[in-house]
Amino acid sequence: MNFYITVNNREIEAVKGETVLQALKRNGITVPTLCNMEGFTPTGACRLCMVEVKGKADLMPACSYPVEEWMEVQTHTARVTQARRVIVELLLAGHPDDCLYCERNCHCELQNLAYELNIRERKHKGHKVHKIKDLSSPAILRDPSKCILCGRCVRVCEEVIGCTALEFSSKGNQAGITTTCGRNMNLSTCITCGQCVLVCPTSALYEKKHLSELQQALNHKERYPVAVIDPVVTLTLADMYGYRNVRQAARQLNAILKRCGFQQVYDYAAVQDLYVAMGADEVINGNERTILSSNCPAWVKFCEQQMQDQIPHLSALKSPSQIAGTIIKSRLNEELPSAEPPLRPYVVSITPCTARKFELKRKEFSQLPGPDVDLAITTRALDQLIRIHGLDLSQVETEDFTPPFHTASLHGEMGGVAGGTMEAMAAAVYQKITEGEELNDPKIRKQRASKGVREISFTVKKNTYRFAAVSGMAEAEQFIRDAASRSEKWNYIEVMACPGGCVEGGGQPIMESGQSARSRQKQMVEMAEKNALTGCYRNRSVLDIASSAEYMGKPLEELLCTHYNPRNVY
Repeated sequence: MNFYITVNNREIEAVKGETVLQALKRNGITVPTLCNMEGFTPTGACRLCMVEVKGKADLMPACSYPVEEWMEVQTHTARVTQARRVIVELLLAGHPDDCLYCERNCHCELQNLAYELNIRERKHKGHKVHKIKDLSSPAILRDPSKCILCGRCVRVCEEVIGCTALEFSSKGNQAGITTTCGRNMNLSTCITCGQCVLVCPTSALYEKKHLSELQQALNHKERYPVAVIDPVVTLTLADMYGYRNVRQAARQLNAILKRCGFQQVYDYAAVQDLYVAMGADEVINGNERTILSSNCPAWVKFCEQQMQDQIPHLSALKSPSQIAGTIIKSRLNEELPSAEPPLRPYVVSITPCTARKFELKRKEFSQLPGPDVDLAITTRALDQLIRIHGLDLSQVETEDFTPPFHTASLHGEMGGVAGGTMEAMAAAVYQKITEGEELNDPKIRKQRASKGVREISFTVKKNTYRFAAVSGMAEAEQFIRDAASRSEKWNYIEVMACPGGCVEGGGQPIMESGQSARSRQKQMVEMAEKNALTGCYRNRSVLDIASSAEYMGKPLEELLCTHYNPRNVY
């Protein structure tokens, strides 16, 4: 039911059941807020969205107050603006004065509010909060001194990821947000997905970028740095810099990486093809056992911690990032010792995922001398590296990727979108069982980049094969629990911790809304659909590896497979 309400002396359309804030946003009226998140039940915690409602003595929170037909609302009166100023001034009273050195300088929502409300001096002399930083996590740094108690991180961790690694503690002026049982991040249930970093309005939570370590490696005379770059990173940077031709931007980005000091650049999407080609054999030979994907390190850690009964169902394959490191290092370890002076390969994964930083430190992925992947940097860190070197995508010549990971299929390029790996796996299994036929179903194309659970099923030789994809750990856990109790079994389930997949990974640029992330999902699919290679089974560069029993004198299965064990956490 639609009706009209009066806002700032003009009528706007409202829908019964929505809040005042939702009605204002839909009609292009901006009201500041720090605690409100789209898709979550409003809490009214920050009180910045307060508005004047005729007939009400007190200011009302727009985010939690429902619209009614009789309403007359004023959003920016002197009383409302002054109330917002006081709230921000009180938040700043105990906030550290280190904006010049802050990770979120110029991208901080609190800083932006202070600018918009013209706050240029400290009016309240509050006690400065100085709390110890938590540096224990390999991916995320927690600085409680900058927490403004908006509660966003707690809610996304509990309601979307299902980890409850963060929680409110104490009350009054001692209130704060801490980890489970007050332990360090590395001892909590955190799976380092980075979703809390994306929603934090200040830098109370931020990513460890490892740029200093990377620059040392790029300038080290005895190291041979190589990069494996995810197409999601390329798409995001092209979008940020205003380039429409993503494939051209990818080749220009290769040239930029080489100017930064990398010797070779590999395509992560081609490694995804290898992962799917080998995973298809695992599904076919699984004797109707449900195989759970292993390409998302955050999901694997979640499974080890909170779904330990499902560990036997995890795919034995390493993640594509670790597969790339293993293959590349095995080859370079054979070639580089003959160089003068002897060089050591240094593999850097450029990824939209913060959980890769945890993954590369796992003992399960250190079958070669040293780790398979030496360092992981995110989209945000790469953008900063490019700016440090003063480089411009439009001012460099193009460079091709390095073999054997230089050509990718449509399905390889869609690996960063939720459901992309599942679709690739279904197509590869179908092609192997039918000995060459392609899986052509118009419904599959329509489901690409859609929300919720995606499903694919087909029947060949009286056998039915069923595939599913789900993202967001809270939803994924429920889906897997329900699937285990059903009579019909899934052959393969793709699980991604981040809602929507790696396109919305924790290492992506900080955005005020999810609109850009959703548009990038569609851009990723549209780019992949222009690829002439329709599946990994057409990618000869990786099939040669997948079909061989050995690589560089070592059993391929031993190189590319691993195992997982239960993790006991608080």
